Amino acid sequence: MGTVKTWWSVNSCSSLVKVVEDFLSSADNSTLFMIEAKNGKDLTGYTNYSDEKEVLLKMGTKLLVKSNAMKHGKLHVIHLVEIDNNDHAVTPATAATASLVSSLSSSISAAAASYVKPKPHTETVP
Repeated sequence: MGTVKTWWSVNSCSSLVKVVEDFLSSADNSTLFMIEAKNGKDLTGYTNYSDEKEVLLKMGTKLLVKSNAMKHGKLHVIHLVEIDNNDHAVTPATAATASLVSSLSSSISAAAASYVKPKPHTETVP
């Protein structure tokens, strides 16, 4: 807890819980990352799957670990908060993300799917 990790890949997310549930239901043993994100990009209108309400988190996103893995059966839940690269201050809780991954290493790597709770001013990709 309190450690800063870097998400080195682009992370695809969804603002719909149902989308994440569909990915999690097919996994035997998975990790769900709950991320309070600041800089997600809304891809609605730019994707073939607009009904999934996809949002991307950029490569190199820095995340503060707020809680260690909580085990729920075969599901591990980890709470993360995006930190600002300029001053390393914790950003306000503006979004929540969950990501299905096969493992957690010293640098977090994304796998199949993610969940993002919509924030009031989600920016779209230009």
